[in-house]
Amino acid sequence: MPSTEIIILAQGTQERLGHHLGPKQLLALPRCGNIPIMCRTTRQAWQRSDWWPTIVTWPHVRAGLSWSAPDGERKTITPAYVSLPEPGNSSLKGIARYLEQRTQSGRHYDHTIVLLGDVVYSWACLDAIWRQSKTCGFVGTSDLSSGSGELWGVAWSREHELSMIADLQDAMLRHPPFEDTYQPGQLRRWITGWRRGDIVDHVAKATIAMRYAAVDDYTHDIDRPSDLFLLPALSVSAAADDARHGVSWEGVTWDGLATADLPSTRPQEDL
Repeated sequence: MPSTEIIILAQGTQERLGHHLGPKQLLALPRCGNIPIMCRTTRQAWQRSDWWPTIVTWPHVRAGLSWSAPDGERKTITPAYVSLPEPGNSSLKGIARYLEQRTQSGRHYDHTIVLLGDVVYSWACLDAIWRQSKTCGFVGTSDLSSGSGELWGVAWSREHELSMIADLQDAMLRHPPFEDTYQPGQLRRWITGWRRGDIVDHVAKATIAMRYAAVDDYTHDIDRPSDLFLLPALSVSAAADDARHGVSWEGVTWDGLATADLPSTRPQEDL
């Protein structure tokens, strides 16, 4: 049976939202049983293909899920956690350092999928990322440039791993050198690798080569203070999408940080 590793990057330092909110990956989705964003993504991954994600994180981000299946059996998901002592100041550095550890350990997978811990994913977006894992490629918004748009995920099969990691290493060479400031948007450097030129042109070429898929739906990352006000509406869209895929949040519990440590995300719950 082919092996797949789903990596969820959750090593953010929370600088743009404020440390008082706690880890942004654990911000709750009100209409999804008040389950944290990262927990929902974990269940989506499990429900999609019975795969258990590896979550790359700081030591304090921990969360598992349990719920009752229709047959009455209690299901439990406890992801594997890998803490990076030096996760770096961007998602690009986080995944590069994790993959370096994985290579040194000698572990290999037939398919690798990279997701982001602070993104509320639609099922359509995850399906697009899954399809890329059959070969290799990226999924993001249709408008992706150096200053706009979002990159939602990266995936590749084992036969493309060397070229994907080579592009990642080249992207790291062009990462800003300083470590003391968070560097948003660095992950998209991976698309260009060693190749120079405007990222819009690279995305256009990658789209033609079926190495880039655009998804413009409710999928959204929580990165800035203004994004917090979108969480209630996002949770409505997410819950409706989950229901269409047979996922109910009734009776779901999660373990991790104490509920008291979670920020309140209910200022406009009835949106």
